[in-house]
Amino acid sequence: MNRKADQILNCHDNRNHSNKREETPAQYRVLLVEDSRDSAALVKAYLKDPRIHLTVSADGEKGLQAFKQSVFDLVLMDIQMPVLDGCAAALAIRHWEVENSLAPTPITALTASSTASELSRIFTSGCSNYLPKPVTKEILLQTVRQFLHSRPKSAALQAA
Repeated sequence: MNRKADQILNCHDNRNHSNKREETPAQYRVLLVEDSRDSAALVKAYLKDPRIHLTVSADGEKGLQAFKQSVFDLVLMDIQMPVLDGCAAALAIRHWEVENSLAPTPITALTASSTASELSRIFTSGCSNYLPKPVTKEILLQTVRQFLHSRPKSAALQAA
């Protein structure tokens, strides 16, 4: 696997550019756990907004570690991944939240499979909802807005 895919990537360039106005600091922190570089690039493009700080992890284990090291308003979790699949990662996140007396962070499963057994596994693991792949920009933004609006520590996202 590509070395960049093995790292947790920050999607926003925080360097100052003299010909740019200073950007508004991100108001929302979203964790995307996705092993497909193409799918990750698509979600990055859809969520390109200065109010959203997007962190990308290439597998469930790296996503779990990123979650434990930071605070996120929303997790977008691919289900079929190597190392630690999305359901196992979501379950581990839920256990970690309970152990640390934290309110549950919304976890949206991203999956190409929507069979009854797969959806049961997704919801049993603690995911808040799911989006079928390939996800459309409209549906993803609607879901992100819905969950960011419901987070007490976040201001409302007007339009992405």
